[in-house]
Parts: sequence; C-alpha cells; structure tokens
Amino acid sequence: MEVDVAIEEMSELTKELIKHRRGQKNILHIAEEIAHVEIMMEQLKNLQLLLKMEVQLLLKIHIIL
Repeated sequence: MEVDVAIEEMSELTKELIKHRRGQKNILHIAEEIAHVEIMMEQLKNLQLLLKMEVQLLLKIHIIL
C-alpha cells in the first residue's frame, strides 16, 4: 500500500513540475508535493528497515533451531 501511495505522490509532483515548466506559478503546490514525496520516502525506508530486521531475526531463529 505504501508503494502505491508513494507512486501517486511522485506522480502529483511530476504533474506540478510540468505545469511550472509550462509557465504556471505554482511554487507552493510544488513545495507541498515535495513534502508529500519526502514523507512517503521516509515511510518506505522505515518499512524496508523493518523488513530487513524481520529477515535477520528469522535467519537467527533458523540458525538456533
């Protein structure tokens, strides 16, 4: 689910950047979308860290057994 939301946020940022390139004055919208993308990237990094920790734990359990 987080990946889908991250893709959506990056798409919204892309849309705002294209609007800006075409001459629209939308700096605040761009800043807002950058913030959304940064939040989602942190969530994805945290999710990835948790997944790595789970794998390490499972490997340790397997070694013990």
